[in-house]
Formats: sequence, C-alpha cells, structure tokens
Amino acid sequence: MFMETELRSILKMNKKIIVARCNEDVSWAQNIDFADVVIYNKGSDEIAGSIPLPNVGRESGTYLRFIIDNYDDISPSTLYFFLQGNPFDHGVGVEQLEDTIGPCELGGQRWVEPLTGVSNEYFPAGIPLSEFCEMIFVDNPFKNEDWYKAWRDEGISVGCFSITGASIFCAYGIKIKSRCKEFYKFLNMYAQSLNPLEGHIMERIWKYILYTDIKDKITEYSKKRKVFAKNASWNGMKID
Repeated sequence: MFMETELRSILKMNKKIIVARCNEDVSWAQNIDFADVVIYNKGSDEIAGSIPLPNVGRESGTYLRFIIDNYDDISPSTLYFFLQGNPFDHGVGVEQLEDTIGPCELGGQRWVEPLTGVSNEYFPAGIPLSEFCEMIFVDNPFKNEDWYKAWRDEGISVGCFSITGASIFCAYGIKIKSRCKEFYKFLNMYAQSLNPLEGHIMERIWKYILYTDIKDKITEYSKKRKVFAKNASWNGMKID
C-alpha cells in the first residue's frame, strides 16, 4: 500500500507548472510541493531560479517559448499547467491545481462572444478569430457546423461561442506534441511585440489547439514534407 508521501511523489513526477510572470508576486510557487514549477520572468526584477524573457507576446508568448525550447523533452504522460503570474486573480486556487488530474481550462472567468469577434472600446474593429483560424487550421472551428451544434448544446446563442479568459489551462504532453514544433514556431512569429493582437486571439483558441482533433496546416504539411524529402537528393547532396 502506497504511503501518502510516495503517492504525492508519483503525482509530482507527472505534473509540471509553467508560470508566465511579468511583475506579479510569485512567492506562492515556493509552496507548491505537488508539481515541478518553471517560472519565466518578463519583469524588471530578478527572481532566483527563474528564466528571463523579453516582455513580448503576452502570456501565450511565454507558453510558446516553453513548448518550443523543450519540445523534444516534453513527456507524453505529464500534465502541463500553463498559468499567469497571479492565477488567483482569475479564479484559480492552489487546491484546484493540486486536485486537477486531467486536461482542462482552469480560468474562472467565462463569457460569450460573437463568432465574428468581439467589438468594443478595446477592439473597435473586432478580433479576427476566424481569419486567424482559417490560416492555421485545416478545418476552421468558426466555420464548422459541428462546432455550431456543440455551442448550441451548451445553450450559447446563435452566432456566439464560449470563452474562458486569461489563458490558464493544462494539457497532457502527448496532446502538445500531436502538433509539430514548426506549428508552435509559426504561432510564435506573431508573439514578438509587447501586446500583439494575436496574443488576444491565442487566449481564445488554445482549447482548439490542445483539446480537439482539428488538424493544423503546418503539422499536416510537415508530415507530407517528410515523405517527399525521404531519399531525395540534388547533385549528390541529401535533401533534408
């Protein structure tokens, strides 16, 4: 029979927390004993043991940096938590992190937006969600009848979809790696400024990246590319 300490040790081996910190107080991370914690620091002050990053790309830029830099070492069976520096402001508590045993969106802030993108004082022309998804996905969820039905089944009005704000979620490594590294690098091209429009898009579409089987165009091309490149050469040089 497992002792409690042995069980917690096993669970810790299968959880990793990635923190996207700017200027928040992340001292709470020192008390986490059920998961390994990696802190990316975009703030001006130094935090012992953290990984410094330039302050670009919002939280999604930080998440993408972790995935790209660690892609080959991401464990399929590990549950990866992606958090902002102060997740508690977004309805996420330490107990919830400890008790969560499967992939899910963790933010407590939820709302509904038009499929065409929200239009308000912050985004007077809206957010090009569908346009961005059209660029990266084989089957755009914002133009898919099955997704329309799923949203209707949730009681969401016609022409709208649900949002869980703040980009706080967890996913198994096997799902992260179901998409190729080049896919995340492609997304990261749009995370190179302080407050990119695509950062607000990413907040709304992580669930389609990590919780669905929707194919993306970059991964599909990467698979086909390998077939064409296999055994190919030019003037005696192997094509890679």
